[in-house]
Amino acid sequence: QGEHNVNVIVEGKSTPVKFRVKPLPDPGTFVGPKRGGSMPAADFKAMGGVVAKLLDSDFEAPFKVISYTLGAQGGNYPTYQMANNEGNRWNGAAAKLVNEAKPGTTIYFDQIKVIGPEGKVRDLPPMTFMLK
Repeated sequence: QGEHNVNVIVEGKSTPVKFRVKPLPDPGTFVGPKRGGSMPAADFKAMGGVVAKLLDSDFEAPFKVISYTLGAQGGNYPTYQMANNEGNRWNGAAAKLVNEAKPGTTIYFDQIKVIGPEGKVRDLPPMTFMLK
């Protein structure tokens, strides 16, 4: 980040060129093609997890989802249920919540943490899905 010199060599002559380097923007988080909203329960379950990717950027950069909290309420869950999840694929207690969810359930993703190519952990905003 900041200003950096890059030496460009043309016909054996080296010329320093200044470039401003900015950090990558935060990625967006998705379950399948959606960032939240209404989704058929079967489609939601088939997605298997959360992915993070850059939006509206000239760059491509891999972001890895390292953890999140998954909550569920409605349908089979008259009271709010929550599970922590490691990695992008729902697993353990989070997978159980998703697998037992039915139409009428609202699924919440919070405390979403991703790591970018620069090695910096970033906290991303929550997402909410209503299963139909």
